[in-house]
Amino acid sequence: MRFLALLTLVLASVVAWSAPTVSVRVDGPGYLRFTRDGRTLYAKAADLTVVEGRLGEKGGAKTVPALEIAAGVRRIDVALDGTVTTDGRTVGRLVLAVFSAVPTAEDGLFSSAVRPTLADPGEGDTGVVRSGNGPKVAPIASPGPVPTVKPDIMAGAARTTSPNKPVKNADGRILILLRDKSEVEAKTFTLGEIAEIHADPALAGRLGSSEIGETPPIGVERIVDRNRILSRVKSFGIDPTTVDLGGPEKARVVRKGQQVTHEQFVEAAVRGSELKGLAGMESGAPGPVMTVPMGDLELVCESVGAGTAETMVTVGVYVDGRRFNCRTVKLKSNAPATRLKVGSIVPVHVTHGRLTVETKGKVTKVDLAGGAVTVQIPDTGAVLTGTARPDGSVEVRS
Repeated sequence: MRFLALLTLVLASVVAWSAPTVSVRVDGPGYLRFTRDGRTLYAKAADLTVVEGRLGEKGGAKTVPALEIAAGVRRIDVALDGTVTTDGRTVGRLVLAVFSAVPTAEDGLFSSAVRPTLADPGEGDTGVVRSGNGPKVAPIASPGPVPTVKPDIMAGAARTTSPNKPVKNADGRILILLRDKSEVEAKTFTLGEIAEIHADPALAGRLGSSEIGETPPIGVERIVDRNRILSRVKSFGIDPTTVDLGGPEKARVVRKGQQVTHEQFVEAAVRGSELKGLAGMESGAPGPVMTVPMGDLELVCESVGAGTAETMVTVGVYVDGRRFNCRTVKLKSNAPATRLKVGSIVPVHVTHGRLTVETKGKVTKVDLAGGAVTVQIPDTGAVLTGTARPDGSVEVRS
């Protein structure tokens, strides 16, 4: 009867659970990737939920790559770089597909006979994944790549120049040289921050101070194409045919930041663990560099969770006194006690005053946090507590 009651409670909890949903869309030329009935399909936007234990869209197609989602999760989040977390735990990352031509619409998704280029969200001009306020169904496809402007086939258009050839400013013409990559700090960026402008000084100043768009978040690139520049120039009442454009076809804009290395996180984690009485901690696992906003940087040890095998330390990143992000660092003790295993027979040195007796004992307990080792002497049954030596023996002082 108790078993039947427990089974009833479990079944009730399963029935009551409702899989969470998050609406996502790709801001840029990339497409989300799914698989259904053995075929790979694509979408610009979708409602992601749990489909047969995996992340998928409400129509039943599952994401590619496959991301396992545990039953009972309450929340699914997707970051700009495609990282997927459930209830705060990272389960994987989405990968975007970029096509040279617009895919074909098919039952709310898209298909293509052309093999796409795959890239992580936020890399190059792939785009980023935005969630929470996206459309509920897949929108129409993006218009595809912007063609290069050529004066011999487009009458009245601005002259463009090859990115690989030097450009000279002809009399009476405006020369704009786009930079390949520009770092900006403000919330918005201007033409003068992403290009060199050669024109009448007054006009160059006006054009240089004109706002082009919003600066992307830290770690994400924004792509500005030449059509955007020509449109901005035209808004000043300037005839685009009097403008020469040089530099790359697309300019990249990133938010200026400072880098925090993994070694800096480890140093902060070790200092925090020492304050909790955990000595001799180290981390041999490498980690990526984190880019954070400019300002006064401070790494703060926020929590230390000591376990039997490793210690988890959360290090918060604060810029100008505000918390920006955090990283959890795994630490392991390099103390001699960590090399001893319960049940092993080890040499024991018992010291009383000037007298030292050598014997052997069986390890019964190892305190990794404090470094104490408890051994039992087989011949006498005595239980002694000491400290581990670098040579693998235990020293007991009485």
